[in-house]
Amino acid sequence: MASIVQSVTGFAVNGGGTLVFGSNLVAGNDIVVVGVHSYAGCPPSVSDSQGNTYAHPVNAVQPSGGRYFHVWTAPVGSSAANTITCAMACGNLYGVIALEVAGLDASTKYEAHSVGIGSTNPVQAGSITPTVNNSLLVSIFHDISGGSTWAAMSGWTEVAESASCQIQTYIQPTAAAINPEGTATSSPGTSFGYAVAFKSAAGGGGGGAKHGVVNSGVVTSLVNGGLVR
Repeated sequence: MASIVQSVTGFAVNGGGTLVFGSNLVAGNDIVVVGVHSYAGCPPSVSDSQGNTYAHPVNAVQPSGGRYFHVWTAPVGSSAANTITCAMACGNLYGVIALEVAGLDASTKYEAHSVGIGSTNPVQAGSITPTVNNSLLVSIFHDISGGSTWAAMSGWTEVAESASCQIQTYIQPTAAAINPEGTATSSPGTSFGYAVAFKSAAGGGGGGAKHGVVNSGVVTSLVNGGLVR
């Protein structure tokens, strides 16, 4: 089954930056990176200090209003430290999470995604249907007006939130359709919901921390060249 070993998040005003995992990665696990970017003309790219090769299965999905959803995956090549670099020629990377995940399917990492838009509670991310038990889901809710704080969904883990952009994770025990809903603590402005599912391996997975036990990483140069922890 899928399990989160560690994660690191960042919230950017301008440009890209680096995401530094807090502990050495384990060869045979997978890296997944999920982010929201502001401009289709210069999509971000992802690389890392280990030289792992990234697939980019979700590229610039836009409900409307200039927000684009991106997903990358890569196998961990060596049991060693790793730094993720998010690069782009223009635009803003509003929120991004990089996770080390154990127990994903050997051949299919990314399985499905959904996007939604709304300006009243709850904001719908749209329905997705993982096909196996214990798959990993990641959601991002983002109020483009910058005025909302988001509540955690029942059963989900809020990993981080900043500047009206919230990132949550969930290991879904039983495969079924799910429609993540973001609820702002006050009336939201125009807001986007994004969700993505990563397929769990059948049976047991690799090592690492249980879901919700997330090691801290370090985010560098994500906010106007500053440091975010």
